[in-house]
Amino acid sequence: MQAKEMRQTMLLTVVCYYVFQLFRYLTYIRTTISEIATVIFLVNGYK
Repeated sequence: MQAKEMRQTMLLTVVCYYVFQLFRYLTYIRTTISEIATVIFLVNGYK
């Protein structure tokens, strides 16, 4: 029983870690997209 609980705790930790990494990755993508959009907007504004 104790080994099973320990495995569940480990699994939960791994899942939380991956969710956190995914969230960071998505935030990074969103930042990059907004930066690219800003650059495109500025370039179009100068034409």
